[in-house]
Amino acid sequence: MKDILFVDDDLKCLASLKRILHKYAANWKFHIAQSVDEGIHLIQNKKIDLVICDILMPEKDGFEMLKTLKGDKKTESIPVVMLTGMLDSKLKLKALSMGAADLLNKPIEKAELVTRISNGLKMKEYHDQILEQNLFLEKKIQERTRHAMMAAEIGSILVQGTDINEMAAKCCGAIVHYLDTAFARIWIMNDENNQLELIENDGLFTPLDGKDCMVCPGYLKIETIVKEKRAVLSNSIMEDLDIDDKTWLKKERITAFAGHPLIVGGRTMGVVAMFSRRRLETTELDAIASIADKIALGIDRKKAEEKACFLAYHDTLTGLPNRQFFFKALKSEVEYAGRYGKKFAVALIDLDDFNRVNESLGHNAGDQCLQDISDRLKNCLRSSDMLARLTSKKVPMARMGGDEFIILLQNTNDIFEIGQACQRLLNEFNHPVYVDQKEIFISASIGAAVFPEDGTDPGNLLKNTETALYDAKKKGPSVFSFYSESMNQASIELFEMGNNLRKAITDQQFQLYFQPKVRLLEKKIMGAEALLRWEIEKGKFISPSDFIPVAEKNGMIVSIGEWVLDTACKTCRALHRAGHTNVHIAVNVSALQLDQNNLSDNVASILEQNKISPESIEFEITETLVMSNPEKAIENLKQLKQMGFTIALDDFGTGYSSLAYLQKLPIDYVKIDISFIRQILVSLNAAVMVKTIIDMAHNLGLQVIAEGVEEEKQAKLLEKMGCDIVQGFLFGHPMPEQYFLGLFDRNPKEIS
Repeated sequence: MKDILFVDDDLKCLASLKRILHKYAANWKFHIAQSVDEGIHLIQNKKIDLVICDILMPEKDGFEMLKTLKGDKKTESIPVVMLTGMLDSKLKLKALSMGAADLLNKPIEKAELVTRISNGLKMKEYHDQILEQNLFLEKKIQERTRHAMMAAEIGSILVQGTDINEMAAKCCGAIVHYLDTAFARIWIMNDENNQLELIENDGLFTPLDGKDCMVCPGYLKIETIVKEKRAVLSNSIMEDLDIDDKTWLKKERITAFAGHPLIVGGRTMGVVAMFSRRRLETTELDAIASIADKIALGIDRKKAEEKACFLAYHDTLTGLPNRQFFFKALKSEVEYAGRYGKKFAVALIDLDDFNRVNESLGHNAGDQCLQDISDRLKNCLRSSDMLARLTSKKVPMARMGGDEFIILLQNTNDIFEIGQACQRLLNEFNHPVYVDQKEIFISASIGAAVFPEDGTDPGNLLKNTETALYDAKKKGPSVFSFYSESMNQASIELFEMGNNLRKAITDQQFQLYFQPKVRLLEKKIMGAEALLRWEIEKGKFISPSDFIPVAEKNGMIVSIGEWVLDTACKTCRALHRAGHTNVHIAVNVSALQLDQNNLSDNVASILEQNKISPESIEFEITETLVMSNPEKAIENLKQLKQMGFTIALDDFGTGYSSLAYLQKLPIDYVKIDISFIRQILVSLNAAVMVKTIIDMAHNLGLQVIAEGVEEEKQAKLLEKMGCDIVQGFLFGHPMPEQYFLGLFDRNPKEIS
């Protein structure tokens, strides 16, 4: 059915036209307009195939309508036949020049009208066909251009890519961009377990049920593509039994799928696939096919390069970094540590008399031993450390053999930490290796050199590490040795101290001394700080500054801290029995204790055993201690505060002194560091600082303790400044429990 519009202000003419053409009503549908504007409105709202328009009309004539139709791309293809009652050849020329299909003179003959209408409709049909063909060709050209651009971009990605995942991600991105699809993904066959693994994707990603997980629809279809080695195109995936996760696909309105195997040399190594919200054409599957071989070859080449690189820098037996890799890492670490003033160590491990394993049990057994040992050593190192196996002699600066391992211990703070690491490594050899149900006992020796003390370049460090190893082997099996003799001696002393610490609690070598704290306003003892003392022999004490760091390093500080709290609670009980129920005992808390998950439970258990209330115990912490793990520290401190303990911030003014953290900490006291108190009488700045701390603390609702008060003038000045509590030699040195308990009937000024 063709739609024809008659535009004429003469109703008689319009009626005459309808009569003439009524026989053609089966094929032609007629519309009538009595003005140009009415006709334009009809054309805008209906599909009109031909217009017959009178030239002479009031307001706007037929030429106005012709000009409007030909000036609009949407209507320029509609044939327009003009009508006129005037015999003027110029009118016909004007109409034709403006784009009219023809011009008819009134009165109109039926045969001529029918012929002109038929010709106009054929002209319109031909024009539409040409336009449709042009659009089709233009779409094809654009499609092929996009496909060519995609292939070119993917070719460039595969040539320039340095990482398989990065290459795959960019390839997926190109597919999504050029093929206008919802998302694209690439699966690769894992060479070790022969399983498909989704390595990259691009485009749509929606967590399922709010969970941060990758939705992976179509996996069964992907497996089918791999097994059958053929491409698949489906525009009805909701009915496809090999497509899973249909709930998610329906939610995202995904309706189509196309996938192609990635094949190299007849071997299927993966699949490239895309999912779409629109119907996919076979040309788009062809486009995927055109890039599949490129992607397969590119990934296969990159896997081969990565494997070759791995083999070049790793030991094939253990998978550990080899000499070349280690030397590059060591060189970088030397540059980094030298620039930023960091310390690190290199430890060389040699398996003692390992040749006997190869000679007696065979090289296969020896290889199994080396693999087992490498796994053990890896498991006892930090993630920042590097373990390597040394098998060749290309680098002449140190003797390297197949039974040697070398370790880069990064960011080591002190010799004790290095010694601990070496001892942990040696401890791994305490257990036998099992090969074919046989026990094989292997021992090892370790030599260590420290940067920068034992060398500032890789060559010297490795050479000195080997020298240290020779020294260790001379001393016997299962020994580690430092290159520096002073370090060796220090390490031995620290190691012995660590062993002695373990005996100190059981042998009752620890003692608590108490230094009184006096409330200035009342001139009375309100409590004491419990200070740990270690009497290793009768009359021979080890300084806390020597053994506390060792206890913190080996973790014994936790059990020591529990002993201190338990002993302080027993002193509190003695005070309470004597009637001094308002006296508090302050106990220092270590970073390891404050980092415990069960700190409040352990503390509550100790207090319950001693029948002491939390109000009698004060915990002292430092700013530096809190900042080592602020979130955990604040959480534990809040729990202790809720239990009823009081908390003092020690050494205030020397650490971070962050007001933001001061507000977050649930503290009761601020303890001014001794360095300020010592200068308070001779330094105006120190006095101003102390006064500022006191005022600030009071404004925050906190009380102030000044430690290190040794002179009467210091005490008077602090009292004048408003300081609440003082502690120092003026009021008493740290003393054993029995002397401390005897103080309460004396004036604080008389305490010596």
